Amino acid sequence: MRGEGGVGGIISPTLANFTLNGLEDAITRAVAKDYSVTNYGRIYLGQILDQDGKKRSKMISSQLFCVRYADDFIVTARSSRMITSTIRPCVEEFLRERGLRLSPEKTKVLSVRNSDKINFLGYTFQYQEKFSNKYNLFHDNTGQEGIACYPQKEKVQELLSKLKQIFKSSQNSTAYTLISKLNPIIRG
Repeated sequence: MRGEGGVGGIISPTLANFTLNGLEDAITRAVAKDYSVTNYGRIYLGQILDQDGKKRSKMISSQLFCVRYADDFIVTARSSRMITSTIRPCVEEFLRERGLRLSPEKTKVLSVRNSDKINFLGYTFQYQEKFSNKYNLFHDNTGQEGIACYPQKEKVQELLSKLKQIFKSSQNSTAYTLISKLNPIIRG
């Protein structure tokens, strides 16, 4: 699930952090209540018999994570059912108590396994069934599945157009002036 605000301004990130403090705990408590989650983030499924005939507890990971940056946040979980039945109502209640609401246009429930792209903070995250050999840096992950992370195409094009504009407008400038114009953009 992806939620996003949009108040804007200099003080906005600070106010968003104050307002959204406790969101992660509220989500964790709601999931623990509905899904019998242990302290280690595992969901208890019940008792099963192993090959030796002994009873063992069957548990799976909840894969519950909440990543928050100012008024943007992403919540990941094991299933879309967990998100729609437990997490989304919890987030909506948490925000309603603070006089806020989720933006319907920006709030989405996505499945990484369906190769949905998740754009967050200028990066795109996408599930890949296997990594190819062309990435020599990651040769130990060749043929394995995982999440690929790369810069958003639109953000890269926007950055390049800004740099081109600076170069065009600074053809007769000194190196010091050009560097002083480029540094804030390159550093972010």
